[in-house]
Amino acid sequence: MSAKGKTIPTLEEFVKIKKRENCNVCKLPVEIRGQIGRGATLKKISRDQQVEWVALVTGKKITVEELTSHVSGRHDA
Repeated sequence: MSAKGKTIPTLEEFVKIKKRENCNVCKLPVEIRGQIGRGATLKKISRDQQVEWVALVTGKKITVEELTSHVSGRHDA
């Protein structure tokens, strides 16, 4: 905690925040993010289908590349 009473993030927390800051997938609601990505891919649901579903249920468009980057960057880890 700093002198002003604000919590200072750890270096690890800071890096996670910066990584997620500009990620459109990270900006999706938690309940949506929990259904896409690595878990869905393991269930043989294509990234194209995941992206299409996100647009249908949220009205927000993400790309396959954004989803791949999100998963590869372990943003939810």
